Amino acid sequence: MSDVRASLTGRLRRHGPLALLVLGGGLVAALLAPAIPEDQTVIFRLREDDVRSLSATFTRRGDDEPLGGVTLAFDGHAPRDVTHRVALPNGEYVLTIDVGRDEGTSAAQTSMMRQVILQGGVTTVFVESRQP
Repeated sequence: MSDVRASLTGRLRRHGPLALLVLGGGLVAALLAPAIPEDQTVIFRLREDDVRSLSATFTRRGDDEPLGGVTLAFDGHAPRDVTHRVALPNGEYVLTIDVGRDEGTSAAQTSMMRQVILQGGVTTVFVESRQP
């Protein structure tokens, strides 16, 4: 019986630190995984054809500072679907969107907020250049 106990104690001494290291590494990876940026594709679907510029910031829900943003200017008019790729962690975001229109219109700038969930795929955001 003492030989079995000695053999078990010897194995634990040899393999115990390695097992703890692997377990600790797995725990750290699980904690950091939500913060790892992933490729996200956001399609801004424009409802009007008079858009000249589009700016958007991506702020994680609950945060004060944006994690990313984009400003686009268009020669002539913007296409109906404006595709933008950004590297952000998956999660819930508040998009603050500013749309610039032709100068001759009554309200040349419109701002709006949209809530989206980014999950590493394609997300479509509907954008009106005029407030209802």
